[in-house]
Amino acid sequence: MSKHITHGFHLVKGKACHPMEDYLVSKFKHEKVSELGLFAIFDGHLGHDVASYLQSHLFDNILTQHDFWTNTESAVKRAYIETDDKIYLNKHLSWEEEDQQQ
Repeated sequence: MSKHITHGFHLVKGKACHPMEDYLVSKFKHEKVSELGLFAIFDGHLGHDVASYLQSHLFDNILTQHDFWTNTESAVKRAYIETDDKIYLNKHLSWEEEDQQQ
């Protein structure tokens, strides 16, 4: 990538009486011989758990797909599905644990 590319971000909390629930990723990462720009905003308007998980895991899940470098579109789609499945499973298990505690 060109060294002349710059990026930035700014978070602004709205008027609602709850904490900021948006999470973002804004970074460059060196993988093999390439430099990748990773940028995303994850909206946590119904709680921070999923947005926080995505911030921490989504890009690694994409980059660890076996065919990321040869079939990028398919790898990205598969990583999104796998990440979504993990979120659903973790959330579902936590709901079951809450039910058992009641």
